[in-house]
Amino acid sequence: RDFIHMEVPACRFRARKVLGKVGKFLFRNYLAVGLLLAVLIGVTLPAPGAFFASIHFQLVCIPVIFLITGLKLKTDDVKEALKAWRAWIWGVVSILLITPVVGIKLSSLLPVNSNITVNGSLEMHDTAIGPHEFRIGFQVFCVAPCTISSGIVMVSQLNGNYALAVLLTVVTNILSVFTVSPLLSLLASFNSSVSLSIGDILLKLSLTVLLPVIIGKSLSFSCKVSVLVNRFDKPLKVISMTLLILIPWMKISKAKQDGSFDGIRAVNIASAIGFALALHFTFLLINTMASVMLCLSKEARKAVIILASQKTIAVAVSVLSYLPESVGAEGLMTLPVIMSHMSQIIVDAVLVSVWLRCGAKQDVAEEHEMQEMGMKDGQLETECLISETEIDREEKQDSEIVEHAEQTEEVTETGEVHETQTI
Repeated sequence: RDFIHMEVPACRFRARKVLGKVGKFLFRNYLAVGLLLAVLIGVTLPAPGAFFASIHFQLVCIPVIFLITGLKLKTDDVKEALKAWRAWIWGVVSILLITPVVGIKLSSLLPVNSNITVNGSLEMHDTAIGPHEFRIGFQVFCVAPCTISSGIVMVSQLNGNYALAVLLTVVTNILSVFTVSPLLSLLASFNSSVSLSIGDILLKLSLTVLLPVIIGKSLSFSCKVSVLVNRFDKPLKVISMTLLILIPWMKISKAKQDGSFDGIRAVNIASAIGFALALHFTFLLINTMASVMLCLSKEARKAVIILASQKTIAVAVSVLSYLPESVGAEGLMTLPVIMSHMSQIIVDAVLVSVWLRCGAKQDVAEEHEMQEMGMKDGQLETECLISETEIDREEKQDSEIVEHAEQTEEVTETGEVHETQTI
């Protein structure tokens, strides 16, 4: 009986430990897991999401997301990052110009199908990667700025230039409000019947993205607000990610209810995921080569490679909400955005792990080399001490010989004087 009573607390302790690990995993990957559930629930049970989409609930979600972003935005280290001018100039140019242009051009090469039947379902060709909305979704994702939080966290884990990561995040997310619509208007593969108003999208992004960030950052200067934000940091993060999950859930649910997913097969999803991975690897390659050519420091290189290769899903889904209906079904355009976001998070998580492992091995090698150099220095110091001791011994012997000779001469002179006096 005593044994059974001892086993019960042990089992409870193990269960709590397992649940604690599961809870930490879910919180750490809350956005990724939530996006997967948003897709699954939106496809299997579209009615609730379609209802919230019909009342335009996303227009509430977007400003609140960026208001929280402004409240949590840390700009204390921005001045320090300005010293690494080559790194932040390339980072801004790469995020807002280089990767958008490369991504849009590569996405325009995708074989897509734009044939739509009368009831809204798709007639897919075997050579097509998916509907034309897939291409638009990839292009919208490419023009988005860098991630708001995940990139900074990864740079911090790598012991990279944290201040530079914060600078790139702040600057590019603000400037993207003014760069997204012109890039889409000039480079995106819209149908000839689509009329994209740059001023309209710019105004909506300014009111729902830029203005909430400015308001949130202004409120954070208050001591009371800053204390509350620090105290409720995790709940605010969960609220922001939950609202971000709700936006694609509503779009996918509405697209499913409208029949836009009819004709989409598993091979289309797999092909889109493959292209998302290829796109992210291309961005990583471009920024790695540029970092090496610019001779950036190790810390700055980590920040540039991670931040300049990632794109934020928050701005991408916001832009999709403001595109005209003639562009296509928002739910179908949202799928490539989710796939691209998931792909970059998984790839960069593996990259960070490998980078840390290689860094640890390099540190061990450097420490071993330092120890060997220390041993060599110790041997050299010992040899120097031995040689100095031998030199001192020889000098002492020479001085003794000279002193003995001087004493002998003095004795001789004394004897001669004594003999002279005697005579």
